[in-house]
Amino acid sequence: MTQITTALNSSLYIPSETFITLLSNSLPETPAVCIGCGCDDYHACIDLELHRPCHWLVVDRKIGKGVCSSCPEELERWRESYKSARTIG
Repeated sequence: MTQITTALNSSLYIPSETFITLLSNSLPETPAVCIGCGCDDYHACIDLELHRPCHWLVVDRKIGKGVCSSCPEELERWRESYKSARTIG
């Protein structure tokens, strides 16, 4: 049993340098910004009722803008203001 546990633990170990590299490769160079509150990919706002960070309801990486889950009232403005610039897909 100890051999199995040791084998499992060693196969799941990811060196911190590798983890940081994987994480930094998955983050965009230029963060998208919420048109409502101004939060971005690196600075999420916190939903005070649910006690967790926001997430994107809609985001366009090409123009660097979106609407976060804390600003659903901004979705209509997004649809109108960014309709021509937004990429669907």
